[in-house]
Amino acid sequence: MDSGHSLVADLIEHNLHQWKESTVRRLFSEDQALHILNMPIPSVDTPDKIIWRADRSGSYSVRSGYRLLIGATEGISTSPASHYEDEIKSLYRSLWSLPLPQKIKIAFWRFTKNFIPTSVNLSNRRMNINTSCTLCNLEVESVEHLFLSCPFSHHVLAGLGVDLPLITADQNWLQWLASVFKKLSCYQRKLLIVSFWAIWFMQNKKKHEGTQESAWQTINFISTQMREFEAVAVRVDRRQKPLSRWMPPRSGTIKANFDASIDATRHSSVARIVIRNSEGLIMGACTFPFLHVSNVEMVEARACEKAVSLCKDLGFRNVVIEGDALTVINKINKIERDNSEIWALVANIHLLKRNFESITFNYVNRLGNNAAHILAKEGRLFSFPKIWIEDTPPKVEEVAQKDINQST
Repeated sequence: MDSGHSLVADLIEHNLHQWKESTVRRLFSEDQALHILNMPIPSVDTPDKIIWRADRSGSYSVRSGYRLLIGATEGISTSPASHYEDEIKSLYRSLWSLPLPQKIKIAFWRFTKNFIPTSVNLSNRRMNINTSCTLCNLEVESVEHLFLSCPFSHHVLAGLGVDLPLITADQNWLQWLASVFKKLSCYQRKLLIVSFWAIWFMQNKKKHEGTQESAWQTINFISTQMREFEAVAVRVDRRQKPLSRWMPPRSGTIKANFDASIDATRHSSVARIVIRNSEGLIMGACTFPFLHVSNVEMVEARACEKAVSLCKDLGFRNVVIEGDALTVINKINKIERDNSEIWALVANIHLLKRNFESITFNYVNRLGNNAAHILAKEGRLFSFPKIWIEDTPPKVEEVAQKDINQST
């Protein structure tokens, strides 16, 4: 770096609260520049702080440090800037929403993290044991071997019609699993999860009881479990409560729904905001593009900040901000100071709150946030901020009218 830019402060346009983009791009590589430009700059002077990026809270703990070390040792990426981050988050969202017993979902979560006592993991913890696979005794028992290349597991999965691709050179175990998971149907995901759980169950049975079921017995066991789980899911589904929906705010208050989407290939994202009154009528809407992206949480926080800013600019005094970004909403609502990567955006939002008589931040699921979600298609058409005042795209109007009908 040249002598004229020895401090981070030299890279910031302090009056505009933004980075000197041309300077950053000149001094750093493309990848480094993108990461720097994505960092939000607070609108108020705040002391510098150290953030522990290996944990979403931003604070160091022995547990997160241990996981970071284990991930580095065993090839599991914990970097939030991973190329596969969106796919990994999607995997976990799908996992916890599936109608399967909690113990099986927790077991599969442990498989994804490699938090299981395979022979390789036990050996890495300085246990003097035979590292050969318990089921086949042909190779060392890593998580990849146990569920993919072990002949026993291969026969089980093939017998169930589960055809899995090989791990590529640029993937680790979790990245591979996430890329596979997104291509599967809901039933196929459940089948894969139950199959992995059953394989691990059979491994434990042989190791601790000395008995081993055949591949066909294991297939029959998995098939029986799947039929039972499907039958239970049907019975539970019949007792489901009505789905969440958009609800109008009280009289004299407006509600702003926000959403965001990422185009990782173009390093861009779009925030979408739809503002409605107590009668459900659209008072305004906005799509706002961002050129630099690091992760979903950052984009969602930026979208929330834009929603608050738009309401302020339009002169609304009593506001409800609503979105399906649970983590962002929780961070804004908590009393303790936030130490995560989005702390600067949270600080800006709290600063903007001073412009309102009342403002609350609520979480709603995707079904209650549909209008903002639909606006995404319009946002992709513009490379600049687009604002509609009492005049929005027809498809958004249709969704808004449907929300009104369902709320009455």
